[in-house]
Amino acid sequence: MLVAVVVGVLAVAGVTMRVLTAAQRGAARHAIGESDTTISGTASHGAAANSDAATLWEAIPGAFGAPDGATAQVMSLVRHENCFTAMGAVRTARSSNIASWTSSDDCRSSRLAGSGTALKPPVKERLLGVVDANGTDLWHGEAFAVITDRERPHGYLLKGHPGVWTEEDLPADATAAPTAMGPDNPFLLLAGRRKNGLATWLYSGWGWNSTPLPAPAGAVPLSAAGMPRLADTVIPPATVIVGRAGPHAAIWHSPPGGQDWQYHELTEARTLTSVVFNGVELVATGTASTGGPVVLTSTDGVSWSQDSHPLPLGLLRPFGSLFTTAAPSSAFVLGGPAEPPPPVYAVSETQSGCGAVYQRSSTAWIEEPLGCHGAPTSLLRLSDGRLAAAGATTLWLRHS
Repeated sequence: MLVAVVVGVLAVAGVTMRVLTAAQRGAARHAIGESDTTISGTASHGAAANSDAATLWEAIPGAFGAPDGATAQVMSLVRHENCFTAMGAVRTARSSNIASWTSSDDCRSSRLAGSGTALKPPVKERLLGVVDANGTDLWHGEAFAVITDRERPHGYLLKGHPGVWTEEDLPADATAAPTAMGPDNPFLLLAGRRKNGLATWLYSGWGWNSTPLPAPAGAVPLSAAGMPRLADTVIPPATVIVGRAGPHAAIWHSPPGGQDWQYHELTEARTLTSVVFNGVELVATGTASTGGPVVLTSTDGVSWSQDSHPLPLGLLRPFGSLFTTAAPSSAFVLGGPAEPPPPVYAVSETQSGCGAVYQRSSTAWIEEPLGCHGAPTSLLRLSDGRLAAAGATTLWLRHS
């Protein structure tokens, strides 16, 4: 968990391309770089999103391109140098291949590495999610991309930094691809189905440690977050997984590393789909028992209550994913108050079918419209302080 108006027109976004093919997946390392092949894509401003001077976000449709006959589907942003690398898939009628886009120096367009010839094999890959060091304290600042494909039922993991990735198989004892992932600082935690039950897998950088996850039949873990040991707080370290179980939301709680999972249900919600830790408390979102949106908070992962920050009036749809935009500080501040926690953001589709970012301010959730270019699936704070959001082929930028 994851700011003046920018005015201007981006006429052309140069795009080059490289995807991870079936042959490349056999290699031990992946170098994602730029080639000489360029594929043009336009990025124009939608009137609804940019004609109003009060609009906080600038929409750049077409910032993520694909070769002729294919479509781009960006899912996640990973901080890279002064800007970002985007990760997602390039899809045709016969294939869906994992790909990455590297941003330009001004963070307003992107290049997709490779020639595009790798799209020809009928590979069926799916990016399940990316856990980035943005907002966490992952080992060596690495990012992790969890991928599944039809050739590997358990999927595989890309770890490292944008530019060079190391590939590793996901746990062999998993019955299917994981359904939940998140940071268990400084490691990566996955959860999903194993044989007739559920399990978690903690990746320490050298291998997987598996632990059974108690749950009733039909329970599904959907998101995970760790509460790290911080030097300036009395918050006990813990790891939390949220999800659903029948008509109620499901919560799993354990000491760090999933050493002793405890399960309970929350009647206040039907399901919880995303959880983050902002340095002070856990924030989770999903669908309320009445069918509308719900946000719950907890300082220990065991006791949960309705968020004291009111939701925007008229909000009918549940939030999508939650994001924080900086790692919680572990520095002790001598002679003064501790730094405030980083903001929590939610991304979602509005009732009218447009996109929005929701910022959890000190008093309430504030809606920031994005215009009608779809809804983002990822949000990131760039090194210069701007916020970037992305989804499908659209990039949104906001100054801090």
